Amino acid sequence: MYPIFSFCVKDKTTRPQVDENGKIFMVLRSWTGENSLPTYEEIKPFIVFLQNYAVPIIGERVMKKWELANPDNCRLNKLTAASMAYAVFVYESRHEVWQENIDIERMDHLDKKGKKRQERVKKLKYQHKPGTKLKLYEVGWTNDGRQYYNTIKNKFLEFKTNDGFWANMIDHWKKYMVETNGVETISQE
Repeated sequence: MYPIFSFCVKDKTTRPQVDENGKIFMVLRSWTGENSLPTYEEIKPFIVFLQNYAVPIIGERVMKKWELANPDNCRLNKLTAASMAYAVFVYESRHEVWQENIDIERMDHLDKKGKKRQERVKKLKYQHKPGTKLKLYEVGWTNDGRQYYNTIKNKFLEFKTNDGFWANMIDHWKKYMVETNGVETISQE
């Protein structure tokens, strides 16, 4: 399990809703610009996801340092389309495996050795099985995984380049930060 995600997966309040195809935020990702901008309630689960899954990819110290150097910006501006897409990609690829591991860990009738021997049936969606011998300089993603990641990244890039949508996201991000921390940015604490 990726360490940055392990604490979030166990906390049900930060887990995004997964549709029947194993995808997250498909309503948001289907936004085209022709329909109205998402409301705070519609976008809040995505903001919670970004705060708990994408921000740790960059790192809390880096984020705080960036916020202090850029007091007029919020964390959302530091997140790239690639980092948001990576967080979604990893979550979608691994959430079933994580859930299976959590369920096995909660089996009270098994000792530690029994839990290790417990058969795991869930597989990674877009990544090669752990332990797979890869060619030199090859990443562990499948070809479908690379294509899917690029699709997600392009959608988030579209969001970031749409001024109306991105301004709406920033307004909602600031509202969420005030709601959870009492301030718009961590640097104001």
